[in-house]
Amino acid sequence: MNLIKKIKHMQISESRLERYLAILMMVASLIILWITLAHPIVDGDIWFHMLYGKVMVEQGSLIVDHTQFSWTSASNASVYCAWIAQIFYYYLYTIFGDTGVILFRYLAVTIPFVALMHLAWQRNVFWQALPWFAATISILSLYPSSFDKPELFSLIFMTLLVWNWYQTRQLGKQVLYNVYCFPFIILLWVNSHGIFVFGCIFLFFVGIGETCNQIFYRHHALPRKVYINLMVSFALSALAIFINPYGVGLIENIVHTNLAGTNEADLAQIRAWVSTFDTENKWLVIFANTAVVTVVFVLFTALKKRKIDIVPVLVNIVFAYFFTKYMRLTYLWVPIFLLTVVFYAKEIVPDSQKLRRFYFYGVTTLTCFTLGWIFYSNMQRSSAGNWPDLGESEFYSIPTEVDYIEEHYKDARIGNVYEHGAYILWRRWPQQKVMIDARQFPYNSLNRDYWNFVHANDMDSFLKKYPFNLAVISHKTIDLMDWFAHSNMWQPVFYGPGAALYVKGKELGNEQRQKVERAKALTQINDFEVAVYVLHTALSLRDWQGYDMLLTNMQNRFSSSKKKIQMKGFAELKMAMQAYDEGKFSRAIEFFDMAKDKNAGYSPGLSAAAVSQSLLDWNEGRYVDAKRNAMRAVFAQNKSFPAIYNLAVMAWQAEQRNIDGKHIDLALSPEEREILSRWRNALQELIKDKNVPKRYEKAHINAMLILSEDEKAQVLFLPADEI
Repeated sequence: MNLIKKIKHMQISESRLERYLAILMMVASLIILWITLAHPIVDGDIWFHMLYGKVMVEQGSLIVDHTQFSWTSASNASVYCAWIAQIFYYYLYTIFGDTGVILFRYLAVTIPFVALMHLAWQRNVFWQALPWFAATISILSLYPSSFDKPELFSLIFMTLLVWNWYQTRQLGKQVLYNVYCFPFIILLWVNSHGIFVFGCIFLFFVGIGETCNQIFYRHHALPRKVYINLMVSFALSALAIFINPYGVGLIENIVHTNLAGTNEADLAQIRAWVSTFDTENKWLVIFANTAVVTVVFVLFTALKKRKIDIVPVLVNIVFAYFFTKYMRLTYLWVPIFLLTVVFYAKEIVPDSQKLRRFYFYGVTTLTCFTLGWIFYSNMQRSSAGNWPDLGESEFYSIPTEVDYIEEHYKDARIGNVYEHGAYILWRRWPQQKVMIDARQFPYNSLNRDYWNFVHANDMDSFLKKYPFNLAVISHKTIDLMDWFAHSNMWQPVFYGPGAALYVKGKELGNEQRQKVERAKALTQINDFEVAVYVLHTALSLRDWQGYDMLLTNMQNRFSSSKKKIQMKGFAELKMAMQAYDEGKFSRAIEFFDMAKDKNAGYSPGLSAAAVSQSLLDWNEGRYVDAKRNAMRAVFAQNKSFPAIYNLAVMAWQAEQRNIDGKHIDLALSPEEREILSRWRNALQELIKDKNVPKRYEKAHINAMLILSEDEKAQVLFLPADEI
């Protein structure tokens, strides 16, 4: 009798421990989720959404004229229906500011976890480990959906649809209320965000799956009365998508722009629409692999016990596919994955007490390890010493730059990049308009030209076609920043944490170009990556005082060992540039190499120094050194026209005129001689591009003459590009 009591006591104690561990995993997963959400308002879209909400309220119409915000040609051909979310965000920000927007982010991304808890309690699996393991790995996929814009409404509504479906399955006959919630969810969603289409796809496959259940799998199908009402509800949901300010026009536009692939080329330039596994986001890859294994294990185990229907199999396959298609769609699978695992979790608990204990503690251990790894990754991802970091992104919000525009250039025509247009509009419209903004869809006629502009291709043609007199250039667009920094027709006047301002003027001398104001906010940059981009701008402008100020701020704010090493590299990078400007190219190469070893390399600078040194060596008769430095220039920047062209000309000279002599050729390694022997291929690649910049035109022609063995071919070298 005492033995039986002891066994029962041990079982109660063990059960109590498991409950404590389940609560601990639940709380820990929520805390880690909230830590993951501790980032600034990092997407520039929020500003045009709030502006649309403001315009709707002030103009009294839910249909906004897309063309009124830009001085470039825009179109009303595209339909964008998100008025509920846009008006909501406008009032939220107006009343509560950044804090309100960020708190709503926390609320929205926590809702899938709340749905999990509710269903887990209903299914009597709240105290199991598997639901909290599923919640933990879902954090990896929820982060991309945590940007502050109508996307969060799609996460909420997708979660409500999936939760409502599993409520329908859970409650059996007493579900008519739940069944007729589907049309109302779709009605709200269609007026909040365009991703509602995927909610309709979810209902479509639920309908197909449940119909198959009715025909082939009757013992797991819904009661006939519930099924009939469900089909009526889905029909009403289909009708609900037409209840929007645009009516059938919204659906026609979605079909035309998406299913017909008319905007595929433009979407390919936007990171959110890149294929999921083409990104560098390891979290999504880990989630996908783990989620697939978990779902297959859960559903297969339930199938063996004949406790599964066709719906969860179908919807998981379909939305796992969407997960792989575009990064922007990854979060849609999360509610389906979470609630599928929870709904069938009790089917996989082993019958044996020993195996059940092993299963629980094994999953618990895995959950704790994953939580620790995510926490560690968050700490590594954290950009500043004062993490967690909230407020507004230093990339997308440019308050000090816009303040400067308001004070000094309030009547200027602004040329800007995609990322900053919406913020400028939020602050300056209707007094000033922009060239482009984060909306993308009204600018079909501009998009192709714009992406050439960002990469500083054919700038003269672009500026002739789209003239502006004030350029607001993001530090992230390095090619474009370098072009403006080196242009003698644009005067740098100001730069802050997010952008640099250039004013168009007459041809400028070097002394004039050094006069540039800096924002005080440069000493308060919290994001290491932002600071690195601003450093590059200071480097391009040769603003050494600003460079030192930025570097000192970085040294005071960032304390990790990796960042300290990198900052030493930035100090060496400054010395490399100064040596280059003084014509000490060999010394510049040494400093560039030292900076590169510390992850602070600047490939264009190293390539330019190597090109310049190779020309110096050639002119002084050090032909082997010249070719080695020319090769070094190509290795540093393998798309540099001067580096590739000069190396090819040197190899051509060595081959045609035997300028080195046999003993000098032996000074080169076999690998170096092999590289030089391919000079014809290099020139052929260069001449393929017919639209070369004007500064390369003579060299381009000379390359063709060399390849055709024309006697007019010259020993003509190109100087290094400006850095």
